[in-house]
Formats: sequence, structure tokens, C-alpha cells
Amino acid sequence: MAYNPAQPRNPIGQWAKWGLTVGWHEYVDRRGRVRKYYKNNLSQMPSGYEMMHVGASGRNFSKLDDHDVHERVHITGTEDGEQLAIASTGNTCFGVINHDREAPEHTLSVCRGNKFQPVSENLPLNETSFGGRAAQLEGRKDGKVYDTLNAQTNERINRAAFEGENAKVYHIDPKDFAEGEVKVRHYYERELHMSNADARSAPVYVYMDKDGKPQVKAALTVKKDGTIGRAHSPKNTGGSPTAKVNGDDLTRMTRAMQAEGLDDVPCAISAGTGTQRNGRPQNALHFRKEFYKNNVSGDHVTSWGTIEMDNKGTEIEKARGEFSNDAEYAAYKQKVDSRRANAAANYFHPVDSEDAAKLMRRKTGNMNIPQDSIEMRHQDKTVSFAVRGEHTNTLYDGYGSRVGYEANDADGFRSMFNYSHQNNPVPAQAVHVGTGKREGQYGITLRDKASGMSVVSWYNKRGHHTDTEPLLKANLPQRA
Repeated sequence: MAYNPAQPRNPIGQWAKWGLTVGWHEYVDRRGRVRKYYKNNLSQMPSGYEMMHVGASGRNFSKLDDHDVHERVHITGTEDGEQLAIASTGNTCFGVINHDREAPEHTLSVCRGNKFQPVSENLPLNETSFGGRAAQLEGRKDGKVYDTLNAQTNERINRAAFEGENAKVYHIDPKDFAEGEVKVRHYYERELHMSNADARSAPVYVYMDKDGKPQVKAALTVKKDGTIGRAHSPKNTGGSPTAKVNGDDLTRMTRAMQAEGLDDVPCAISAGTGTQRNGRPQNALHFRKEFYKNNVSGDHVTSWGTIEMDNKGTEIEKARGEFSNDAEYAAYKQKVDSRRANAAANYFHPVDSEDAAKLMRRKTGNMNIPQDSIEMRHQDKTVSFAVRGEHTNTLYDGYGSRVGYEANDADGFRSMFNYSHQNNPVPAQAVHVGTGKREGQYGITLRDKASGMSVVSWYNKRGHHTDTEPLLKANLPQRA
């Protein structure tokens, strides 16, 4: 039977019946044992689930705590504050941006889900509709820590393949690449006498011919001495460059795109994240489907992915527990901060709150900074913008470096003052908000020990002292 991505299958790839209800079903494995699997409500599964399901290299049904960083799906955010799910192996990196969902406050590392595991329709805490259990990476009281992935380089190079000055973009049906790989696999089995497993993982050449049609050719051949060697790269006049990728990577990801219902996907073959021995960039196969509607979930999604040999575009973000001492961790954090600053450079000196939000998301790694929390300060020579908080605002310069704080209310001012005067804090009743000519200022009322007079020290919102004046009232609160 021809491959049909819409045809349901059981966990060992056998065709299943159409119209199965949500719930548990049985199948017989290859050893004759009766097994059970769960059929989920597909409308409950997130957009891009199929690509994330096969995009990570983890084992199905395994536990989060024994997973390598590449064996998990990572849910973070984009520079626009939207949810981004990332899955990567050593050769592939795929991401799914959900434009209708906000980025999580902290990056979540998710045990690779399985489509045959139940996913609750009323998801409890730390569960995700990607399947598997999510582990929060920051702010954990139990002290458990997990590494995660930074895929900014991959996403940037993938985007450049489609938006670059000399970009050559084609529209393909992923099925054509998958079926082309099947033919090469059969050639390997028949002519090179490879096992099915070896033939599936063997490398292939991919390119677009002069008519814009996807082509998959063998990257291995039988040499004159009877041994297996590398085949010459195909000549492709008038078409795209050629990239060499592993056959199983190509099949896995193109079949996943089919399962997502994608039959018209922009594709490009151009520079990847690695380099050849001669120092030139190696070619990679890029896919990018911008802002389409998932017909099952109704979400608006952008899916992107890159397949290449030995992908260099993902970097591991290590958790604190990976380091034996504070100095080692501090040195690592300095490298991370430097990389984030480079990523943020395109947004230095923002002119509006949108660019300021992108600057802060890139520089801090916190993808959940909302645009509406930012106030631009164009008239201020030292402050470019402020990020509003409940009681205080944090002030930043044009490079996204913190330059100070300012108070929103008396509680915020008192917190700022006591932080800088920890040896001599003031109680809440000693702080009040200025009115009239003192509007926008905060006063601290106390008694001068030398004169016995009550005075008010006035400060602006940023905690800078402006002046002091006497206050002739009895029973005023003392400095704590």
C-alpha cells in the first residue's frame, strides 16, 4: 500500500482502522504479544506536534531525568514573545512558532512525547500537549536542573536561506523528497547489498533540477575494486546547489511534514551551519513555511527546519548543576551573555517598544517580556526605555544594559531606599508621596537627633536626594 500520512497506524507502523475512537486500543507486536496504545483527540495536539515528535532523538516512553539535551523537545519563545518549540539531533534542527500562544515565562524541557501516549484534555501543571512531562528550568524549589538548547544560529541561517539577496526558493511537496529517498534506499539494498537499516541511514544527495523538481540521488556507489565508496556529486546545470544529508533524516522530517498536512512547502538549498574541509560553508536543505493556519488546532504557525550533516547551529545551554564551582559557572555565563549580546546587536538603540522588547528578549534570554510593559524615554539622555513592574520600573540604555530603577509608588520607593541603606532602613509609615509642587517625589519623614526637629528628606523617582525641609508636627515616626 502506498504511504498515506492520513492513514492511522499503530506503534509498530502497521495500518490501523479508520474511525477509531479516542481511548485505548490493542495491537499484536512482532513477537505475538498483545499491547495497548492510546489514540488522542487530534484537535488537542499542538501545531507542529508531528515534527517535534520525530525531530528529537529520544526514545519513546523514557524518563526525563535520563535524557540527553538532544533527546527532548524544548519550549521557549521567539524575539516577538511567541511560543517556539525546538527539537534537534546532531544533523537536524526544526522549530515550530505558534503565533497564537505566548512564550512561557521560563523555558520548558519536555520529555519527547509519543503520539500513542494519552494527553489530557484538561492539562495539569507540568504537562504539555506535546506529550511527555515538562520540566521547568528556572525557579525550581527541588533543585533539579536540566540543560536546554539555543537554536538562534540555526534559525538565523534558515531565515537567510529564504530572505538573502541571492536566495533561490522553490515550492515542493515533502512527499517528493520522501519517495525519492525510498528509491535510493532500494538501490542501496539491491546494488550495494546493504541491510535495510544501513540503507535507511546512508547518505543521499538532494537538489532541485532546472525545472524546480526535487531530486534524490545515491551518495554511495560500488568502486572498481568492489568496495563501497562516495559517489560524485550530481551535475545540475540550471538548478540548485546540491546538499548531502542522511537518508533517515530526510525521510523522518519530510514524512512528519506530510503528517502535519503540508503539501506546499518553500524549500532552499544553501549554506548551512557547518564548514567543509576547504573552509567553505557546507550546503544544507532548508524548509520554511510562514504563517499558515493549522486546520486541526486552528493556530497560526510558522514551521522551519534545516537538515545537514553534522549540524553546528544549536548550542547547549547548561544548567547550574553541570558546574563544580561558582567560578566555573560564572565563566560559562559570561560566554552566554556575550553570545546573547551579539544576538541582540541588531536591536541596539531601539526606536519603539517593539524593537526594545526584541532587544531585551535576545539579550536576557527571557522570551516572555511583553511589548506593552515597555515605555520609551526618547527625551532622556541616559535612559532609552523602561520595563514596567508592579512597584518599580527597570531602566535600560540603548544597549539593553540596566542603568537604574524608578519607583511607581511608595512601596517601590521604600524598597529601593532600603536596598541602598540596608544598615538603616525606614518603616512603611515614614514614606509618603509628594503632592502639589512635590508631585512625582517621595518623602522620608524622620526626627533630626541633633536639633530634635522633624524633617522630610525628598527624593525623586530614581532615588536621588533633592532637598530636606523641616516639618513641625509632633509624634512623627522615627527612623527604624
